[in-house]
Amino acid sequence: MRSHNMLLAAFAATILTAVAVTAATIPVNCQVTKHKQAGMLAKCLHTAESKFAVVGDLVARNAAVVKCIDAFAEKWAAAEDKAESSGQACQTSEDADAVWTSVYANTRCVAIALDTGDTTCLRCGNGVLDSGEECDFGTVGGATCQSATGGTRPNGTLICGPGCVLDTRECSAED
Repeated sequence: MRSHNMLLAAFAATILTAVAVTAATIPVNCQVTKHKQAGMLAKCLHTAESKFAVVGDLVARNAAVVKCIDAFAEKWAAAEDKAESSGQACQTSEDADAVWTSVYANTRCVAIALDTGDTTCLRCGNGVLDSGEECDFGTVGGATCQSATGGTRPNGTLICGPGCVLDTRECSAED
């Protein structure tokens, strides 16, 4: 009987450990799922762009893009719902719109570059201050709120916005 109780205790400890490990990994699982879905969205959008390049049917391209985004949004929400229903949370939440917008913008940039040869948008976000850029990922090129606002809002944080343009929304006149 004693060995049965020890076996039962060992089994219970194993189950509790497995449950604890599973619960601890829910945010990571959510993150992994979101990475995969962002990649699937990019692939889907690039497929739509490649078909458009061959066929030239804008209506079909736009319908394909909507399908890509809808599938992405559904799976993204499911990842967040799964985490929430387990009493955990994803490391980020309610960010589907921001992510698909970013992935879509990147896909359009690549499509424009491939279609026209204009690679300007490809350079924005490479971490290097290229010709024509006010800033780039991680750098504002030495600019400050003071210099970017002509001294009208010298305090706060200057950031690099979309299109590698300085964003002064966080600059203010007050200290």
